[in-house]
Formats: sequence, C-alpha cells, structure tokens
Amino acid sequence: MLVPILMESKSEEAHARKIAEYLEDFGIKSELYVVSAFKTPELVLDMVSDFNKSGEDIVYITIPNGSNSLSGMISASSIHPVIASPTFRNEAEFFATIHSMVRYPEGAPSTCVVNAKNTADAAIRMLAMNNDSLRKRVAKQIVELKESIE
Repeated sequence: MLVPILMESKSEEAHARKIAEYLEDFGIKSELYVVSAFKTPELVLDMVSDFNKSGEDIVYITIPNGSNSLSGMISASSIHPVIASPTFRNEAEFFATIHSMVRYPEGAPSTCVVNAKNTADAAIRMLAMNNDSLRKRVAKQIVELKESIE
C-alpha cells in the first residue's frame, strides 16, 4: 500500500507531513513530491503511468492551490483514487479552489477533504477495502472514537 502525496508547492509541506504522520500510524507508506500540472506535466504523467503499472494498492493525495489542475490531471490519467486536500491562505483562494473541484469534467473524479487527519482517514478507508487487517484497525478506531464521546 502506498499513498503518494503530491504538493504543488513546498509551502504545503507542513500539511503534507501531518497527513503522512497519520498514515504512518496505520503502517501505510507515503511518499512526498513537489510537482506542478503546469510546470512539470511530463513528470506528473510519467509518475502516474509508473504507478498505474505497479500493481500496488495506491491512493493519491494532492495538495493543490489555485485552480487545482494537479488533482484533475492525475485523476484523468490514473486507475487509482485521488483525494484533493487543499490549503488556503485566504477566502478568495478557498472559493477558487473549491469551485474548480466541483466543476471537473467527466472522467476526472476526485474527492475533496480539507482537514489533514480526515484526508489520511479517507485514504486509509479506501485502502482498507482490500485489506482485512487494516479494515479491522479502522473499525477499532471508530469504536474508540465513539467511546471517547460517551
């Protein structure tokens, strides 16, 4: 199991590392990359092509900014799910990014989760669909969460 975490800028590294830490708690390997749909499209497409051939269970997490082209580019070329987990510096950026995500064309599906822990949890649950021991850990985590409220 692998979760490539792709940032469009080094400035999103703190958010990426939080996600990676949560994944690590579940024994899930992640790899961090800084790429751009506009500046390094060949690198992105080559990476996706290699992961498509790997046979490994993969969930991409993208950390977009602005137009969120990276998530759409990956999801349109990948056989694996994509979770966009954008960061925002201001309200205008928030609305621009969310707006671009909900208007993706057919064939470029991605999920949007903003909170770092929820992003990791979404990836973990996707990977748990094909992994019984991980599914049991997720079920245990849910029980523990419910017990913490009682």
